[in-house]
Amino acid sequence: MTEHMEGRGKIHFMGTHELQLSGDLAWSEDGETAAVTGCGKMKMVKWLTYPFSEDMTAKKTGGDGSFQCTGGLKSQFGNGSLNAEIDIHADNTFSGHIDLGKGISLPFEGTRTD
Repeated sequence: MTEHMEGRGKIHFMGTHELQLSGDLAWSEDGETAAVTGCGKMKMVKWLTYPFSEDMTAKKTGGDGSFQCTGGLKSQFGNGSLNAEIDIHADNTFSGHIDLGKGISLPFEGTRTD
């Protein structure tokens, strides 16, 4: 089963910026895990796009429809990726963070729009 996900929110990086998430989840037969493709976009002066890396996966975290995506966000310059975690809550909100290393992370939150 494939599920499409869209979301809009805010990311906190040198101020607060608009964030868009777009992804497709290919759920396993048991419906507990999924491969995730898509991207995150952050608006600085212009929209910057960060594709999900090939290791981005989702896992159900409760019987209420909530799940967590973990994996990487690729640099738009092709020089690696950063670990990210996205929690999709049953009330159609999401939250998460992107790890920059050395204990520093960029938090974000928003609402699922699809």
